[in-house]
Parts: sequence; structure tokens; C-alpha cells
Amino acid sequence: MKRSAKVAIAAGASVLVVGTGVGVASAASFDDGGRTPSGSTSARPWHHGRQHRHGGAFRRMLHGQFTLAGRQHRVVDVQSGEVQAVTSRSVTVQSQDGYTHTYAVDGDSRVRMGRQPSSIGQVAKGDQVWVVAEHAGSTVLRLGVRDR
Repeated sequence: MKRSAKVAIAAGASVLVVGTGVGVASAASFDDGGRTPSGSTSARPWHHGRQHRHGGAFRRMLHGQFTLAGRQHRVVDVQSGEVQAVTSRSVTVQSQDGYTHTYAVDGDSRVRMGRQPSSIGQVAKGDQVWVVAEHAGSTVLRLGVRDR
């Protein structure tokens, strides 16, 4: 697969996961205390600040899979958890529920430490990470290490 296609998939996956996560998190964390909106324009049952306090569904997500639309549909896997093993060619991640998966890492894999670009060599056993990988071949498109 061409590098530009991988980048497009990763960007789409990130936007889709985060966008969906914010909406799901808002719905999941919304507590109106049993009240219903008054219908006035000043009623704000979906207060913007909630999504930041709870971190959104993406932060609470353990693992899953979704399909990106396009000329060729692409299936993408996502997982968050603790690094169990890491080499220059793979990373094994275990989620809180015990699900463990090993992902391939190649030259097109993008790694970030917090908000800074990094490399797989900087990832260590025990790091808390999130992974977006192409389902076919489990090749990492994006891997993020949460701030240490």
C-alpha cells in the first residue's frame, strides 16, 4: 500500500475515532438529573466541558474495529493498553480486559510521545499506548504513547 494511502487512512481513522468518541462520551456521561430540556435556546443539556473532563470514549476505549468508507473500504483496528513487549519490528499491547495483540511496525508507522513525533525505539515495556492499525496484516498506522 502506498504511503499516502496509509497516511490518509490514519488521518481518517483518527478523526473518525475521536469524533465518534466525543459524541459517544457525551451521551454516555450526560446526567440531566432526571430533568428534560425546557426547549428554550438557553438550555444546554450537552455542555461542551463534559467531553474534556471525561476524556471522551477514545480515552476509555480498550479495543475494537471499524470500517472506513471509500473506493476500497478499509478495516482498521484500535487498541489502548500497556506495552508488553516492543522491538524495532513489532509492539505487543495488552488492554485492561486482558486482550493482547501484537502489531507489526514498519517504516510508514507513525509514533508519537505525547504530542511530539518519536520512534518505536523510544517506546518501552510498561508504557500506556493507543494503536491504530490496518486490520489486514496488523501493521501500525499510528501509535501514541500517553505522557509519562
